[in-house]
Amino acid sequence: GTPTICLNNKITLNINGNASSYTWSPYVGLSNQVGSTVSAFPTSLQTYTALGSLNSCTNTALITVSVLSLPNPTAIALKPELCLNELITLQGYGGETYRWDGPVNLMYAGQTVTFVARSRSFSGTYTLTVTDVNGCMASNQLGVKINPLPNADIGISKQNGCVPFTSQFQMYTQSAKDTNIIAYWQLENQTFYTKQFSYPFTTAKTYSIFGYYSDTVTTCKNSATFIVEAYPLPKADFIFEPE
Repeated sequence: GTPTICLNNKITLNINGNASSYTWSPYVGLSNQVGSTVSAFPTSLQTYTALGSLNSCTNTALITVSVLSLPNPTAIALKPELCLNELITLQGYGGETYRWDGPVNLMYAGQTVTFVARSRSFSGTYTLTVTDVNGCMASNQLGVKINPLPNADIGISKQNGCVPFTSQFQMYTQSAKDTNIIAYWQLENQTFYTKQFSYPFTTAKTYSIFGYYSDTVTTCKNSATFIVEAYPLPKADFIFEPE
């Protein structure tokens, strides 16, 4: 039968005979023009002629190589820019089997794959390789960007003490350049939307301050919890006894 290859692949052609030399034509897509064995990588259907010579006699042999077109893969990221710890979902089309290769040696199989962006090293180029029913393969690429979570801290003027006392709270970010980070705080039944606020602690117990951060540029969100301990006053009673 006619040998068949996928586009951009090559095939080895061998002549079985007793000729002393062989010359191939046309030279389109051949590694050599002479020899009993040559490699062929034509880009379309191609017929080759091998001319064998022995004792001033010649003979020819014909072989036709058929070339299959490659699949046309499409790679899609449902959300090409996302936040740390969100789900990355990649979808592929145009093949029978699908393989994804990405940063940090990631490899997944399947037309649709979903995984958690556990670190920012998941940012980068993802390559989709599809294989069609003929075994021909082709690739396509896409980019995914992982944004960091916003982070902020809170300075507490007095984090523990005996009631009653009042603490001052001040939000600050890791860098003065983090002007795009906004936050609000929840303490008991109150919500504070300013970077500075104060709160009176009058009941002895453990207080939780919940901070919620948002990056106005990337829309990524984060949260944190801070603790204030309010202690009861010590008892100091006098006992009078007659002498």
